[in-house]
Amino acid sequence: MYACALIFLFLATEAPASTETRDYVAGLVERARQAELHERPEWRTLLHYKRGLFGDRSLVDDPAFFASPEGRKGPQAELEATIRAFFEPMPAEGKHPVCRWIGRFEWLKEQLQIDLSTLPVPVCEPFEEILTQVQPESVVIAFPTAHMNSPASMYGHTLLVVDSVHDSKLLSRAVNYAGMTDTAFGPLYAVKGIFGFYKGYYSILPYYAKLQEYSDVNSRDIWEYRLNLNADEIKRLVQHIYELENIYSDYYFFDENCSYNLLFLLDVARPGLDLTDKTGLWVIPLDTLREIEKAGLVDSVEFRPSKSTKIGHIASKLGVDQQKAAIAIAAGELDPVVVLESDATPTESILVCDLASEYLQYRYFERQLLQEEYAPRFRRILEVRSQLGEADEDALTPPRPIQPEFGHRSIRSSAGGGALDDAGYAEFRFRPVYHDLLDNADGYLPGSQIIFGEVDLRYYTRNDKLELEKLTFFNIMSLAPRDRFFSQTSWRVDTSLMRRVTEEGKRALVFDLTYGLGYTWANRFTGLWFVMPEASAQLGGSLHHNYSIGGGASTGMLKRITRRWQALLFARDTWYVFGEDNDVFSAVLAQNFELATNWSLRAEVARSSEQDQWWWEWSARLNLYH
Repeated sequence: MYACALIFLFLATEAPASTETRDYVAGLVERARQAELHERPEWRTLLHYKRGLFGDRSLVDDPAFFASPEGRKGPQAELEATIRAFFEPMPAEGKHPVCRWIGRFEWLKEQLQIDLSTLPVPVCEPFEEILTQVQPESVVIAFPTAHMNSPASMYGHTLLVVDSVHDSKLLSRAVNYAGMTDTAFGPLYAVKGIFGFYKGYYSILPYYAKLQEYSDVNSRDIWEYRLNLNADEIKRLVQHIYELENIYSDYYFFDENCSYNLLFLLDVARPGLDLTDKTGLWVIPLDTLREIEKAGLVDSVEFRPSKSTKIGHIASKLGVDQQKAAIAIAAGELDPVVVLESDATPTESILVCDLASEYLQYRYFERQLLQEEYAPRFRRILEVRSQLGEADEDALTPPRPIQPEFGHRSIRSSAGGGALDDAGYAEFRFRPVYHDLLDNADGYLPGSQIIFGEVDLRYYTRNDKLELEKLTFFNIMSLAPRDRFFSQTSWRVDTSLMRRVTEEGKRALVFDLTYGLGYTWANRFTGLWFVMPEASAQLGGSLHHNYSIGGGASTGMLKRITRRWQALLFARDTWYVFGEDNDVFSAVLAQNFELATNWSLRAEVARSSEQDQWWWEWSARLNLYH
């Protein structure tokens, strides 16, 4: 009887409290409905909602991100389910909803004036501990520049860096969004990335550790854009990062990629920016930098040259013999003391020592040397260097290049005309992305070319006919110059629908895949000079046996004559010996004149041969970058 009385008494005291809580939650939900909080931009941004033809849809694909089963497509259902979730008891495992959705909680707490005493978990202690530990003071957008030999880095990359009040890069945290790829670079890699078969995750790492993840970090300059976010904005940003941890979204190379998803963090931090609504069909890191600049978010910009940039700059100040001496010192083949005994000027001696030091560090960081080889050599160089006094910083510091976002825009539309022998034509080209060898290189990696989805249409006046001349699926070229410090390989891959002359003498569309691998050298007279052996395969119903396979070589010179004028002399010869026989030769002289940052004029003349037919072709086009 006594036990039953206790149970009855316990239930009697709990029931009113539970009813009171339910009534309070129902009141909050009703107030949220009346205020239409689910339509507020802040809520839509926190949930990554975008409005399309079929209504609202969140760009976050992970069900764990939502409180409601209908949350991905229902802003109101998600808001009401989120409010109710805040009043759930502490789960046996995992985070309480107040912690899982800390950004939403803080916003709803402010909008609805939620009484914290009614909540089972009024404060997210784990988040507060992180905030106390990091003490975020400022936010930086870091842009490691493009590196052509890394598929994920061809366009560059953007990271968001949260700097601590302690003013130590060791405490800075890098926020990265990336697709979790499971495929080596190749056609399958491209297809899966284009159509969203990879899951993208936000990750948080110490900034210095994140940079070391790049196998090519010593070859990539880094631009850092410090943002003018205030303390409240930084806190909102960090809260949103916290609630996105271990949450995935489908990753798309061309739009929902690293740069695009980082913009959501800034939109949450400063409501009203709407940066994610200002992007086009293709989102490239350079374009997001431009939008951040345009929004007035950038307070200052810092350039951090890579090891390879520093080495190239110092080497350019020295003669060949002095460069060789620096290499020998770094290799342990020459004692650094020879620098003190030479007849070089004090400045030259300093540069030789510093070049040897930088090159030695580069080789060590690239895992070309063991610790036991590196350490004694480095100490010996420092001993000699300490006897040479202070250096001229201007001689050691690479000049600051033009900021990446100040280069041309990545979409290009072209209009012009030309003639194929005596057949005149008007021409229109459209390239969604990104940059070719003749485009002005300011802000881009010199000697690089990345083209996706370029369409070339021609209207021939003689027969009043519109034709597809070429459809480039992708064309990537990397001309990485070799010198005594760096033994880099150049390469190109091109896949397209293109016109070629068949055995019947017709110009028919075929599918073409070409791959080349070779070397590039640089000097101030010829610019970049390259040579590449190549393999090529073509498929098409107009070909004998429906295919043609062969090999050959290409060579050329790319010269930047002035800052606004670039020229390319290019020749290629391919012998097709399997399937349809053919010898395809072309020699092209092309020039590009920049009229303004986003306007250029291009002129080309070519001499070509296929199936023992020879012809001339010339063309001129006006290019608009937008």
